[in-house]
Amino acid sequence: MVGTEKAQQHVWLWLTKRPARMAEFSEWLAKLGLHWPDNLMAMTSVTSQKTVGRIAQLGKVRCKHRGLSVEPLWSSVTLPLDGMAWCIVGGESGSYAQPFHLDWARDVVRQCRRAGVAPFVKQLGAAPMDGGTSLFLADSHGGDWSEWPEDLRVREFPPVHLLKSGTLNPEW
Repeated sequence: MVGTEKAQQHVWLWLTKRPARMAEFSEWLAKLGLHWPDNLMAMTSVTSQKTVGRIAQLGKVRCKHRGLSVEPLWSSVTLPLDGMAWCIVGGESGSYAQPFHLDWARDVVRQCRRAGVAPFVKQLGAAPMDGGTSLFLADSHGGDWSEWPEDLRVREFPPVHLLKSGTLNPEW
C-alpha cells in the first residue's frame, strides 16, 4: 500500500485519462479526513491539443505532486505546465503507430525547460519522423536512445526534495 512505512521509499505514479474522476476521488478522501499520500504522483495522459484540457482537471486533484504522460503524442501541443513536476513524452508503438514528429518532442522539452518541469523522453515509437524523413530504428518501439538524435536523449526526474522530504532514496 502506498501509505505504508515500507512504501514510503517509493514514488508511485497514478496515471489516468479521466483526471476529473481522480479529482472527485481526492475530494472523497478529504471528506473522510484522509489525505493523498505525498509519495503518490497524480498524472494524466495527453495525446494532442484536443486532450490538453485534462491538465486543468488534474489541477483539481488534492495532491502534492502532478505529472503528465504526453504519449503517444499525435500532434504538436502547447502545455500549461504550472503545478507539474514531471512530463514524460514519447511516440506510439505497435504495427499501426501514427507518425511521431521529433520536433514535437523537442518542443515539449523546451516547454518543460521554460517552466522548470523535468522532461523525460521515453521512446520515439515505431514511426519516428525527423525533418520530414522517416527514421528506421532497430528497436521496434524506438526505446534504444543510442539510436536517437543526441538532443532528445533527455531523461530527467523531478528533484527528490520536491517529491518527499528526507526519506526518499535519491537513487530512484
